[in-house]
Amino acid sequence: MSDIAIVGYEHTWGVLLYGISTTVAYSLLGLNVLRFVQWRQVNWYEYLIYMFILVFNVYVFNFLVNNISVDFESDIAFYSIKICGIVGIAMCLFSGLYNSTRLSFKTAYYMYATFGLVFSDFAALLAYYYKMEPFLFYFLDRTLYLFAFYCLVKYVFFYTEEQSNLDNSIKGSFEDSKVL
Repeated sequence: MSDIAIVGYEHTWGVLLYGISTTVAYSLLGLNVLRFVQWRQVNWYEYLIYMFILVFNVYVFNFLVNNISVDFESDIAFYSIKICGIVGIAMCLFSGLYNSTRLSFKTAYYMYATFGLVFSDFAALLAYYYKMEPFLFYFLDRTLYLFAFYCLVKYVFFYTEEQSNLDNSIKGSFEDSKVL
């Protein structure tokens, strides 16, 4: 949905649709793994480091977005982009915690996918609003997006493979119990 909204990004409805759809997608991706984070495995100093990184990233993002606030036609479009970025940063935090507490290829692909999506949006923000080497940053945006999509597909592959193995083991133990 957010990619469709890019077509109308020159208008308020495009910015608003992009911000809302991306925020919903980021929220769903972040909440998907939040329940799997093993919070007791994270040490207190790691919490401090993660919180410092979170606050720093939110501060930098807030600074960058406030500099371009005059480019938005309405306050609701401005705040939809602002909320989208903050939710994206939180999603990266959750995926990093998920990967650090349940280290596997599956969690690594998930973390790469989430970071790729957020960095892709950040590169697009720099290219569109700051006019920083637009061709280079648009290329970076699309490259990171494809990388994130690839990693998300690999994550889903590992996830479905894990689920089918779990189903087969449950089915096998059920068959064993029927024999007894």
